[in-house]
Amino acid sequence: VFGSLSGEFDQLRQIFATCGDVLTTRYVGLGNNCNRGKHGIETLCLLFSYKSMFPENLILLRGKHECTSISRIYGLYDA
Repeated sequence: VFGSLSGEFDQLRQIFATCGDVLTTRYVGLGNNCNRGKHGIETLCLLFSYKSMFPENLILLRGKHECTSISRIYGLYDA
């Protein structure tokens, strides 16, 4: 279980390196993965890539920061 990564791509990679890769370990992401950090897009891309490759091993939930109003503030929303 992980959450509130806030765009910290290196932290996400460290979680997978320490706890096991997504091929052999099941994860639940609790959301708030892309706000504030410098690498929000990279973090989401890695999570979505793993979700598409290993859908049974990765559950991604939307956090309170993954909404339209917050996404606009942090530049992750394009109307």
